[in-house]
Amino acid sequence: MIKCVKKEIKKKIIRKNMTKEVKNIIEEFFTKDIVEMNEKRGWLNKVIFENVIFDSHNAAIKIGTRFGPLVKKCAKLKYGENAVPKYIAGVGITQEEAEEYYKNKYKSKKEKIDTIILTRVDKSILESTLLSAEDMVEQYGKLNKKMLYKIYDNYINEIVIGKEILEVNCDLVLTPDGEILIYECKLSGNVDSGKCKSVLIHNMIIPYLITGVRNANIFFGVISSNGALSISKYIGSDNLLVDEVFMKHFLPNKVSPTEFKKMVSKRIRFLKNKIDY
Repeated sequence: MIKCVKKEIKKKIIRKNMTKEVKNIIEEFFTKDIVEMNEKRGWLNKVIFENVIFDSHNAAIKIGTRFGPLVKKCAKLKYGENAVPKYIAGVGITQEEAEEYYKNKYKSKKEKIDTIILTRVDKSILESTLLSAEDMVEQYGKLNKKMLYKIYDNYINEIVIGKEILEVNCDLVLTPDGEILIYECKLSGNVDSGKCKSVLIHNMIIPYLITGVRNANIFFGVISSNGALSISKYIGSDNLLVDEVFMKHFLPNKVSPTEFKKMVSKRIRFLKNKIDY
């Protein structure tokens, strides 16, 4: 009986500590500057977190840019530092070369926010591959695992290795248990319809291809389920992660999506001077 009580107490302490860690991350990335603009610029862009609404396009953009790093830092709590790499050695480059390149380029700078996939794929060939892959998106319809394999099998042998090391940015790459999972992280899935295929190809399919790992996977993660999901026309349900489904991919097991949304909402309302914190 005493052992069970001690175990429950330990669980509560771990959960409390993890919740505090996530709260600290939210406070780090959501600072006063994201709400210190009242002028509306561009189109009306509403970002909603539990009834917290920003009408300023600038504020929406700032919130969006904060979420990539926030997601990455939360993922480190969930999976550990080693499973959230700073870089991946892709096609045409060894792990040792990638490590030396990253160390030399970023040693005097803060850690790069995005995860980068390093490759020596010839840039001109890569661009022509993009165009071919776009035709394939039209041909096979929504992106799913089966379509990814077809793209990989059709195009991996067309990749030509050049001399220059290229960096391909990704919002987030996870490597739990040896897998490679690539994420495009967005506040909403309401992407400009004219840009949907471009986002899919440049931000998801190309990073997947240049890993050189057929069994890698890619996901489009959407934090807010409010608004249209125009990207859903091109991405199947298994690869389109919305709201709590996406949050479970990066939040520590002891912190629920509901808790996370409440913490974000509370922080934003505090910054808008609507509540005490």
